[in-house]
Amino acid sequence: MLEAEPLDVVIVATPDHWHALPAIEAMKAGIDVYLEKPVSVDVREGEALLSTAREYKCIVQVNTQRRSNPFYSEMAEKYLRSGRLGKVGLVECFSYLSLEGWQAGSIPDADVPDHLDYELWAGPAPKLPYKGILEDRGWRSFMEYGNGVIGNLGVHTLDKVRWLLDLGWPESVSSTGSRFHEESFSNVPDTMDCVLRYPDLNVSWKHRMWGVSPIPQRHWSDQWGARFIGSEGTLTVTMFEYVFTPANGGSREGIHMLSQSGDLENIEFDRLMSAYLDTENRHVLDFLASREARGSRLPIADIEQGHISSACCILGNLSLDLGRPLAYDPFTRSITGDEEATRRLARPYRGNWIHPGLKEDV
Repeated sequence: MLEAEPLDVVIVATPDHWHALPAIEAMKAGIDVYLEKPVSVDVREGEALLSTAREYKCIVQVNTQRRSNPFYSEMAEKYLRSGRLGKVGLVECFSYLSLEGWQAGSIPDADVPDHLDYELWAGPAPKLPYKGILEDRGWRSFMEYGNGVIGNLGVHTLDKVRWLLDLGWPESVSSTGSRFHEESFSNVPDTMDCVLRYPDLNVSWKHRMWGVSPIPQRHWSDQWGARFIGSEGTLTVTMFEYVFTPANGGSREGIHMLSQSGDLENIEFDRLMSAYLDTENRHVLDFLASREARGSRLPIADIEQGHISSACCILGNLSLDLGRPLAYDPFTRSITGDEEATRRLARPYRGNWIHPGLKEDV
């Protein structure tokens, strides 16, 4: 495709295991990239994406589109930056949703359909026995091709929290969890608790794909969000709503984006898609504005921010797998005091595929 004709932009919206390589090739050809999240399947890929973007002076917008929603900026001004929430000492991110394409039980292997080059589809990732769900987002059910629930849903929420609180790399990442519910073809943890440790602040991620949610089942968008817990109250933020509950027992207040009356009542969930697409459009326009102002402004979800948010999720999975906390140092590009974890910052590539984060020239 890169050789066929000149291109202005490449959009990379493949499964996670195919994010890094095409994005890097596009940037080496001088092409700007609109990149889906998480940016990579391992930390080394993310490092290579960032260094390539800077070397070739490419604009890369990661599709963590909540940064482009003025709803969150308004909320931050009202409660976070004004000090009304007080000192924030804990942020609890959560999801009680399932993965797209995930289901309980077993799924039989199947013949590879004639239209699919499965060897190329698997590419640098392990070539698992083919199952029909792989082409219908069911690839998210396999850690070989993605980063599980935290890498699909958690990256959005953790990125939003980092942006709103102006957080960079955490001091350490620690996770517990497993597949606790029932037997499944999937190897994705259905239960996870992950803590990102910052000075005087814990940011946690919790997901559970089974059982009853502790949140009233009004709509699926309520089941995924974050609670900012401050000395003066709690601010709960979901996809389309924020609610402030004062610590002194005062009345709660907030706004739902789909409310006809501009408060927390009279919500029209059938307007959800139009509100979602409005945010997507703002994110694309921000990308285009950054391209026009090349060199003077980065996009709001620049590759460096996307790399940090993605790496937090990847390190959470690695901590869960190794059973110990991990302290990643972005300057030495290593896990402090942990040679095994440092080696696993890069997943092994299959066959003749070459990992971009392990090349000497990256």
